[in-house]
Amino acid sequence: MTGHLVHYGSHPEVSVIVPAFNAAKTLRQQLLALTDQIDAPSTEILVVDNGSTDSTVEVVHGFIQELNSGSRAGLRLVSAPERTGASHARNVGASLALAKKFAFCDSDDVVSQYWLRDIAEALDTVAVISGAAIPIRDADFVASDLLTLRRLMGDRPDRQNLEVKRGQIFPILMGGNFAVTREVYRRLGGFDESFPSAAEDNDLGIRANALLGYSAYSTAMRIAYRTRTAPSARRRLAYTTGRAHVQLCVRHGLIRSSELVPAPQLTKVVLRTAAAFARGVLRPRSADWPAIQERWALVAGLISGTLSYRVGLPEAVKLASARPPQRSIGHD
Repeated sequence: MTGHLVHYGSHPEVSVIVPAFNAAKTLRQQLLALTDQIDAPSTEILVVDNGSTDSTVEVVHGFIQELNSGSRAGLRLVSAPERTGASHARNVGASLALAKKFAFCDSDDVVSQYWLRDIAEALDTVAVISGAAIPIRDADFVASDLLTLRRLMGDRPDRQNLEVKRGQIFPILMGGNFAVTREVYRRLGGFDESFPSAAEDNDLGIRANALLGYSAYSTAMRIAYRTRTAPSARRRLAYTTGRAHVQLCVRHGLIRSSELVPAPQLTKVVLRTAAAFARGVLRPRSADWPAIQERWALVAGLISGTLSYRVGLPEAVKLASARPPQRSIGHD
């Protein structure tokens, strides 16, 4: 480890919550990053196992022994198998966290060496903040050590550069790189567990923006974000994103504000995608077929979401998008 280890204590300033499902191959790299921090506040890390069937639990236990810090309070393993999904795992972790500042990251990324410092400083000024993601291919994650990954992500000791925005209709909140005060997280009721993984963070961002009147961002609070390059994975993500976007718009009454959901806009998206397909047929050598297929997957998701949440199905099913949120965290 190249930096200064996090100082663990019984009264941490920051609680880091890491949802994990079958993360045995990637989790250790993130734990190394979280314990290799410079100018970090006192911190606890909660790895929340969401019912893994691989050796995720053994990886955490092994890392606890490796830390040899004399106290296991600094890194805890929490079990949350009751409901599948990162939202449930995050809510369970938050319900057990000790600190007044919550930080969230994913089990397959790598945080900056100054991540905890930046989060602690930011939450002294704002109540919720989302960071930046530097996309790095999965193959580079596999082939690189922590130092190399941080060099690839441009890690540097920039001080906080907060950008506070007001009046945003679709504020961005990255579920794998954001922080929030305990008070605000509890007031929001945590993540809505009824949302799919492609929209649960933006749902929380919209609700936080409505509560606080602003959204805050920091480019210094960065992570190396693992990108999957397999075409099938990208198509699945595009489909889920399209479907979830419709659900998000229906839930929050934002259909007219969307550039994708209203019928005229959706029609334009379909026509543009069809035109891209036609150009590919006419000029097959220059066609980017994976990108075209990804666009069709997005269209399919938008149409599926429209049928599910807006038209064509029984009223009870359509109203499901506006049902009371499913959450596993209460209010103080």
